[in-house]
Amino acid sequence: MYAHQGRSASRPPTPTSRVRRVTLGILLVALLGVLNVGCEDEIVEPSIALFTMPVSGETDLYALPYPNDLRVTPEGKIDLAQLGAGQPGLIQHYLDVVARNGLAGFSTNAGAFFRFSGPLSVASLPATPQASLEPGASVFWINLDKSSPEYGQRVPLTFKFTAAAGHYAGENLLAVLPVHGFVLLPKTRYAVVVTEGVLNEDDVSVQADADFAPLLKADKPRDARLDKAHEVYAPLRSYIAEHNLTGVVCAAVFTTGEPTGVVEKAREVVQRLAPPTVADLVVANDYDTFYELRGSYEAPNFQQGDAPYSTLAEGRIERNVAGEPIVAHTETMRFAISVPKGQAPASGWPVVLYAHGTGGDYRTFLRNKVAKTLTEVKDAAGTVVSKMAVVGIDQVLHGPRAPAGTSVELAFFNFNNPDAAVANVLQGGIDNFQLLRMVKGLVLGSVPWMKGKAGEGTSVDFGQAKIDPQRIYFFGHSQGGLTGPSFLAAEPEIKGAVLSGAGGGAMLSLLYKSAPNKLRPLLEVALKEPVDEYHPVLNLFQQMLEPADPNNYAPQFFYAPRPGVAPKHIFLSEGLIDRYTPTQTTEALAVAMRAPAVGPVFAKVLGLELRGLKASSLPTSGNVNVENGTVTAGLIQYEALSQNKSCTKDRECSGSCVSGRCRREGHFVMFNNAEAKRQYASFLATLARDGAPTISK
Repeated sequence: MYAHQGRSASRPPTPTSRVRRVTLGILLVALLGVLNVGCEDEIVEPSIALFTMPVSGETDLYALPYPNDLRVTPEGKIDLAQLGAGQPGLIQHYLDVVARNGLAGFSTNAGAFFRFSGPLSVASLPATPQASLEPGASVFWINLDKSSPEYGQRVPLTFKFTAAAGHYAGENLLAVLPVHGFVLLPKTRYAVVVTEGVLNEDDVSVQADADFAPLLKADKPRDARLDKAHEVYAPLRSYIAEHNLTGVVCAAVFTTGEPTGVVEKAREVVQRLAPPTVADLVVANDYDTFYELRGSYEAPNFQQGDAPYSTLAEGRIERNVAGEPIVAHTETMRFAISVPKGQAPASGWPVVLYAHGTGGDYRTFLRNKVAKTLTEVKDAAGTVVSKMAVVGIDQVLHGPRAPAGTSVELAFFNFNNPDAAVANVLQGGIDNFQLLRMVKGLVLGSVPWMKGKAGEGTSVDFGQAKIDPQRIYFFGHSQGGLTGPSFLAAEPEIKGAVLSGAGGGAMLSLLYKSAPNKLRPLLEVALKEPVDEYHPVLNLFQQMLEPADPNNYAPQFFYAPRPGVAPKHIFLSEGLIDRYTPTQTTEALAVAMRAPAVGPVFAKVLGLELRGLKASSLPTSGNVNVENGTVTAGLIQYEALSQNKSCTKDRECSGSCVSGRCRREGHFVMFNNAEAKRQYASFLATLARDGAPTISK
């Protein structure tokens, strides 16, 4: 296999950026004194792929390819060079968090960055992500870890080349990103490799820098400065020799961190606690097909300090010497549960744990009709498929979990305190462990009416109804779809889940989220320049946010579940268009979990095509093969179209005109689209009845 067949790379005299044009006539004038020389040639010097070993007083982080294991200090921190100090305000604090290296390694979703001594020919770079997987790709991303099941596999990439210097990186910067959703394995060594197939603007192959060339030789470098680099780059040398590669002129070699361990460890801590006891259980409302009950229980909170975690010292999750998160305090959690009317099954009612979105509360599932939809699910013939209970709690910093007057959105997505912002998401996932334990132990019996209700002074006899511990499922919407994935990855007792308004890729959310507020303009003000997914600092922010990113947990749902956790059935909805959870993030989440599109495809997903996952028609069940069986999983797209406003042109709508109807906000499609409601209900009901769900037509 060859990375590139072409000219051998000889080292030019200097790594400086220039193309000399030397006139032979002038040389002859200087040397021979001859004036009448009428011919002129030019000597074109190739560009250099910069690889400058860190030295004291250096000015550019990206003069050495980044990320790079050479940037990890003996103390385990990340040396961010000139970015590590002197940045304005919060930017500096964010970078301090990155440098602290809480992942013990580099990002699993961010990009790699290279600088060159001169402009590149963009045409010499991979034309498509698919092209970056081909043997002759001029730039490629490769798994270098021989202990990894994916050793030698390439990661499809995209890129952007920027000739002009920016505030945070010098000129001639090549940014290389994995296609969104192609999450790197944790604790795994990778390389992003540049070959002489990359050409400069004069179509001359780029060449290796003086500090890089010795790293490809088996012999120890003569320059002692390169000893560590020679050791770090040994896996790359081994891979090059094993595959007879030629023409490698630069590479970033780095090891990813572990972003997902906190929640798994937290589950172990929660399981050792005494089982929760339900207090103050009452009947609150009598609906046509179900009762609403309310109560409370105690649950552990792992976040240090006081909500809403306004200071930098608050909100983070601390660990003990064994690496386990430490319980900071106990919270009283209020809950509501809908219980179907009628005789409960002997095994107990199946139950759905519902996680609401930002601004909701423990009763949101009643107001948005999820309880009504799931209380009695019927098939097309009118036969009852399943009756299900639904339970909800207040999400992190909602209701009594934060002081009165707290702005929930600002407090939860805490831009002033990134440690708290990450921990808020993790705590939201952890909350579900104790909720699950509570409902498993819930036995109803005779439950009194709530004070102030018509039935006050009397009780409702539920006849010792309970929850079936084998039929517990999850439904997360928006913020609940953000906090839920860490829980789903770690919890073996959840068999299936519905994710609505959910997405992955923190960087994408920062860029494309436009409701309730646009974040991109704020980023551009803070960073003092335009930003996109290839911006170097935004990629550093991605590293900071990795533990909260659903993309890191999605592969564990069914593709590569944790030991002792069975593969889960997943229904992932996408409403077109979604301003709260951008469609780019939902599609990245589908790619990360390897969920194929099912049903009508309104927007093709590049990452699914690159994974070879073809769309399938409805109805479908067991459509994804996993170890020792199958699961039902899919990305289901819905056009959110107004039924009340027709159109012929986009300008007649606040958004766009599709099939004669104005497109409306797609974030809530699961609650206002009859087809979506029917399909998620069928998914959960058939899962409860059959043990394997069907996504209906």
